[in-house]
Amino acid sequence: MTAKGAIRSGFLGIVFVFASASLSVSQAPTMTTKQVTIDNNDCKTSQPTLAISIQDQVTWTAKDQAYILRFATSPFKGIPSGTNFPVPKGQTKSSGAVTDQVKMKCNVPSPIPACQFKYSVTGSGPHACNEDPVVIVTH
Repeated sequence: MTAKGAIRSGFLGIVFVFASASLSVSQAPTMTTKQVTIDNNDCKTSQPTLAISIQDQVTWTAKDQAYILRFATSPFKGIPSGTNFPVPKGQTKSSGAVTDQVKMKCNVPSPIPACQFKYSVTGSGPHACNEDPVVIVTH
């Protein structure tokens, strides 16, 4: 191999290494799951104010009775807005990913009011639910 060929090979190798490194850095973040438990026969959630990232999902676990969650406006693909989302006693239900519209709107470093999603919790027991939990979506 000539000196010119060796230099060309070395240059191409360096370009390949930089291109590979930049591709691995730009991969999408991994979805994580935040867990919320509903318990104590009084509809209390373990995290009444839950901050999540746009790539996260949430699971709710009903410990002591069946519960129904309801988002007027839902940030999640697995929970349609304005519909009941039942969580049976002793089971865990997942929200699914954050919707694409919410990802675009809430892709900001700090919480904004439009990215705070209140929901209600209704229990099957004798006690009224009087907590107003909220999911806050940020970058």
